[in-house]
Amino acid sequence: MIAQATRTFTNGVAAYGGSEYAIAQEDWRPLTHSGDPAAQRNLAHLYRMGLGVAQYIVQAVPWCRLAAES
Repeated sequence: MIAQATRTFTNGVAAYGGSEYAIAQEDWRPLTHSGDPAAQRNLAHLYRMGLGVAQYIVQAVPWCRLAAES
């Protein structure tokens, strides 16, 4: 597991590319709360598709909306 201090958007992309979806969401989640629209969009995608998290469209919608507003 990557230490919290070294988590980056790029690390999440690499994890996603390696089908490590739960790790990708762990990397992206802190960034979503800091307002990163790309991380928000990607987290929404994980929820929409049920990758690394339970598929939950209701959770995906607010992240999509935040990303779009950014």
